Amino acid sequence: MTVVSWGGSAVELVGPDVLVDDVVACLPPFYDVGTQVSVGVTAELSLETGIATLHLDDGLGVSGPPSAEIHRACASRIELVLVDRLPDLVAVHAGVVADDRGVMLFPGRSMVGKSTLTRALLDAGCDYLSDEFALLGDDGRVHPYPRAMTLRTPTGSERHVPDNAVAVDAAPRGARLVALLTFGSAWETRDLTPGEATMGLIDNCVSIRREPARALTALTALAETAGAVAGTRGDAAETAARLMGR
Repeated sequence: MTVVSWGGSAVELVGPDVLVDDVVACLPPFYDVGTQVSVGVTAELSLETGIATLHLDDGLGVSGPPSAEIHRACASRIELVLVDRLPDLVAVHAGVVADDRGVMLFPGRSMVGKSTLTRALLDAGCDYLSDEFALLGDDGRVHPYPRAMTLRTPTGSERHVPDNAVAVDAAPRGARLVALLTFGSAWETRDLTPGEATMGLIDNCVSIRREPARALTALTALAETAGAVAGTRGDAAETAARLMGR
C-alpha cells in the first residue's frame, strides 16, 4: 500500500510494487509519498497476462500493456482524483502561465492543445504554473501546480518541470486573462462578459459536480477580475504573441 497526498487530499495505491512504483514516478514531484493522512479514495492497480489496469470509480479506469504511456495515463487519472478532492482549492482543466501583468488561463480538456500553447508561451518568456490544472482559491486567485510536461530537447523531447516554473509553495497570483480557444484556421475571437466567462469555466471545472457552491464562488471571482475571450486560434506561436499583447 502506498499513499500519495498533497494539499490535504490523498489517494491510496494498492497493487504490485513494481507497477505502483512506475505510476508514482509519473506523478508531480511535489506530491508526498507514504504520508500518513486520511485517505479519500483507493486506486487499485493490477498486472495480469501482460496487461496493466487501474481500477477507479466514475469511469476513470484505464488498461494496456505496461509502458511509459500507460504509466502516465494511470498517473493522470490519479492526479484528477486528487485535485478534485482538494479541500481549499477548485480545479479547472487549463494551461496556466503568467507574465508580469498576471496569470493567463486557457481552459480545455485533454488533447485540445493546452500543452502546445503552454510551451509557446513559455518560449515567449512566461512563467509556468501548469499545463493541466488551474487551482483557484475562493478569491479567484491562481495557485501554482508545476507538474512535469513534455518539452522539446536537442535530441527530441522529454518530460520534466520547465526551468521557469513557479514554485509550488509560491503565493497565488491574480488572473488577467481567460482564453477559451479552440484550434481553427486563424485567430477569430470575441470578448466575453463575466457571466459568459464563468459559464466557459464551469464547462472545464473538475470540482463543479462534487462541490458546486464552492466551485461557483471561485469561478465567479476569477471571471469578475480577469478579462476573457472566446473563439478560434491558429498557430501556437502566433496565438502566444496575441495573448501576450492583450
